[in-house]
Amino acid sequence: MKKAKATEQIYLLGIILLLIARLGLQVLLYRSGFRALTADEFGRMVLAAKWAQGPHMVWHGVWLPFHMYMFGTLLWLKWDLLHVPRAIVVLLGLISIVLMYQLASKLFESRKIGLVSAILLAVNPVHTWLSSTPLTEMLNTSLVLAFILNITQYLRSKKQLCLYVSAFMLALANGVRYESWMYSIVFSLYLIGDGVLQFWRKNPNIKQSLTFIATAFVPWMFPVAWIFGNYIETGDPLYFATETELYKLTQYGANSSYNSYLQTFLKIDPYATVLSVVGLVACLLSHRKSSAVKWYVAIAFIPFFLFAYLHEGQIEPLGNYLRYLAPFIFITYPAVAFLIDLAINLIAKFKPF
Repeated sequence: MKKAKATEQIYLLGIILLLIARLGLQVLLYRSGFRALTADEFGRMVLAAKWAQGPHMVWHGVWLPFHMYMFGTLLWLKWDLLHVPRAIVVLLGLISIVLMYQLASKLFESRKIGLVSAILLAVNPVHTWLSSTPLTEMLNTSLVLAFILNITQYLRSKKQLCLYVSAFMLALANGVRYESWMYSIVFSLYLIGDGVLQFWRKNPNIKQSLTFIATAFVPWMFPVAWIFGNYIETGDPLYFATETELYKLTQYGANSSYNSYLQTFLKIDPYATVLSVVGLVACLLSHRKSSAVKWYVAIAFIPFFLFAYLHEGQIEPLGNYLRYLAPFIFITYPAVAFLIDLAINLIAKFKPF
């Protein structure tokens, strides 16, 4: 018992030191003169500032409003368009590292894999950048990680509260970035399928079945309202998609290249790009009976392919590619950490002649 507690304290110390090191890295980044790398940040902070001067509900447009609500509320409390947003996004970056540690630890029941996953995230340059400028990606990444962590805990413990929290986290993420809608598709189809299966069993649990189906629709409350609001205001329920596509065709042309996704993944993290697929397959083969691991593999693969299909390989500037694709790489870090741990264990067991 004492040994287990001591081990837990060691890993706790490790994650604290990692967070301190990461915070130090971001301080050095700011002191070097870094402020922002994209005009989107300026536009979003202006919108948040205007909203803070007259808070109201937003039901239509191109940009989803939850990021504006959050930063606008913070600016209403403390009017500082430079330091307050950056302090919050730095905090979100640190939170995402802790969530990554918790996710990998719970998923594989190994704090060692959790710590390796957190390190991989903390040292990633794109994650550092996204944690230093108040765009939407870090808020969305933190919410998605919280969603995956809670659904993992639900699948391991069957605690209904974890299922509800996962749905709530995803519901919030759906108001931040459209990529979260890809995760919602997987989540809802899983729960509806599980709920329907309950009816086909010899002794169906009707209450649980209805709970699954009802929870499956929770993340879609805002997207449905957003689509309806766009229809009321513009006559086009998919106005946000239509306008985005028109803008990209006008600014970037009609050329497409799915190979650009691979090239961007290699820029974000060449090692994870190579090892992620192997790691996902390895953890799936090693945990065939684990519904949590099967779910994790599905959520690491399917949303990206939905994203790629809907974007049709649209050519865009590198900054856009980094922002859109980096979170998909981050999700694979537990699998990469599992593969690293597996390789180390195999090497340790190997006894040469």
